[in-house]
Amino acid sequence: MKGTYVVLFLLAINVDKLAGPREAVAARDQRHRTESAAWTYGGLSCPSVPCPVDLHMLHSAFVHMVVGTEHASALPLLVHRVCDFSKQCVGRSNMRIVLHNKKTSISRRHREAVSFLQHLNIQPADEWNGTFTADAKMAASYSALRGLHSHDTMILQMDVDEEPDPVLFNQALREIEAQKCDAVFAFWQDRLALGGNLSRVQISSGAPLVEQFPLQCELSAKVVRGGKTAKTIAYRADARLDGGQHDVWCDRSGNSGVGGSERWNKTRACAQHAHDRAKSKLLPLILAHTSNLQARPRFCRTKVPLRHYKFLHGVEEHLARRMESYRRLGLHWWRDSRLFLEHLRRHGGRVCVECAGMGCVDTRTGQPVRESLEESSFS
Repeated sequence: MKGTYVVLFLLAINVDKLAGPREAVAARDQRHRTESAAWTYGGLSCPSVPCPVDLHMLHSAFVHMVVGTEHASALPLLVHRVCDFSKQCVGRSNMRIVLHNKKTSISRRHREAVSFLQHLNIQPADEWNGTFTADAKMAASYSALRGLHSHDTMILQMDVDEEPDPVLFNQALREIEAQKCDAVFAFWQDRLALGGNLSRVQISSGAPLVEQFPLQCELSAKVVRGGKTAKTIAYRADARLDGGQHDVWCDRSGNSGVGGSERWNKTRACAQHAHDRAKSKLLPLILAHTSNLQARPRFCRTKVPLRHYKFLHGVEEHLARRMESYRRLGLHWWRDSRLFLEHLRRHGGRVCVECAGMGCVDTRTGQPVRESLEESSFS
């Protein structure tokens, strides 16, 4: 793992020297787009829709995702999310998608994900093999986003199982468009299938994810502590995110204090932030990718609910792998995976949506799921 991380680290620093006019080219190609491009795959028809006329930055924005292809639901989630971004009029050439395959040999699921992207003429930004850690993911992301540093370019960055509320997301993006802020803050809302079943993500039905998983619950917030259910999902390209996509780097005061001045000092702010996160070893990487950052990033006033499609088909296999991997690496998150697994096994391979304190609501009716006296086991 150490060798893999060093290679990714060096690649992320050095390859960014290739920065060219790609952002300007993307803006030119997208400027006159009035509607999204339609496409079909696996029975799903992604329709053409009018582009939002009041979100000009969105038309030239870049999408970035790191997708773990070992997950049984990775491909159908990827199909849905690429369609969502297409309907926001993000061009396919602006989709920087990294495919992560833990195994040294390429799996069938990984090949299927590559085939889907190639079907849409999307070339994976990278195909990363090796052990998953947040730091290695960050380095892979920085390599995929090389050359993107303009303050007027927007990056939409989410995990494949995350989907923002479209109305509030566009509201936040309008704040960026109006120069009121630089980054969009979001918070998880777990979405589950009826009965808490770990259902498969359907492509051929044509039903959007929000209809396939209509229950909204508070499961992750009961287990994942330390503000890790908060995410940054959009930001100006002169900034960069941490490996978990929680923070915009250098979001600290960084005051120089010279001669009584309170002027923001980027190097000081980045160093302070890296130290606060116990990531000082990553400071050279952070500074190398924030060379154009001139001011402390500002978060938009609108906070966006982020639909979190974690508890679906394949999650038990995924949690078991992640628990063992994190435990070997000495990362405390293995305990979170263990708690989720114990809950699923205690309730016959489903989430107990009726357990006390789960706070589940059926979004089709707005009615809460009737709770039993049974505790969720997360209290």
